Amino acid sequence: MTQAVGGVPVCLLAPTQDSYSGADFKAGPQTISGPDALAFVRQRHGLPRGDLDRVVRQQAFLSGLAQSALSGGVLANPARLQGLIGSVQDSVVLDRDWDVLAFAERLRGLAGGAIRFTTIPIENADYETPEDGQAILVDPRAVRQAVTQTIDPSAAPPPASSDEESGAATVDVLNATKTAGLAQKVRSVLSNRGIQVGTVGNTAARSSSIVQYAPDASDTAGQVASQLGGLPTEESSSVPSGHVQVLIGSDYRGPSAPRFAPPRAVSLDGPARQQSTAPDPETITADGIPCVN
Repeated sequence: MTQAVGGVPVCLLAPTQDSYSGADFKAGPQTISGPDALAFVRQRHGLPRGDLDRVVRQQAFLSGLAQSALSGGVLANPARLQGLIGSVQDSVVLDRDWDVLAFAERLRGLAGGAIRFTTIPIENADYETPEDGQAILVDPRAVRQAVTQTIDPSAAPPPASSDEESGAATVDVLNATKTAGLAQKVRSVLSNRGIQVGTVGNTAARSSSIVQYAPDASDTAGQVASQLGGLPTEESSSVPSGHVQVLIGSDYRGPSAPRFAPPRAVSLDGPARQQSTAPDPETITADGIPCVN
């Protein structure tokens, strides 16, 4: 496929060599195809965040591939288009009756901004398996919900599974900052992790974030505080029985905190590697060639 589109533009922040994947690349922008492209997307050894940097690497590669196909005259050139379709049919498992040519025709007017990459939620990036070393741990229910909401953002959350902890408290989320919609974003984070969320709204401005809880909801409060980046907790008689109340103050730096610019064009959502001292990747767009680890 890379040869059919005339190569794929990529960019690396630093030179890299890896005997496992065969990667041997200089720093900066470059165009790759064939075996070099395979090595580029396979490498994980020697990357600061291991498997998660490989996720970002593969998304950046697909971004470059989309750029080459959409802006390089491939879709408007019958010979090059047929070569691309042939390589797809030889290399990718397709639905039995899928018309690749008709699909390519639909792509001709597609702008790069209509393509977006996202990454499924993870629970632990350094999970120690009993026999096979480290792996990335995910919650299948959270993954299903994330995919469903990516396809249809208006979809209702799935019903709670029967094996979830019975008697868990309901969590109310109140935004005490000037950032519009922050409570809804935090609600999505908690819901994706199987936590029952009730009221979502705004409240009087405050500088500090806190998780307040009724005397019978301390376990849920601790879980919520941990999921939101280690917020302080406080028992409060003003919180109704069976409820936890999250007050998001201006000091909030947990999930969905407003610290990244809105994505433009093709955006790559590389997840943060937990328990890693390596810096998280900057938000990547396809306005230019994204430079990655």
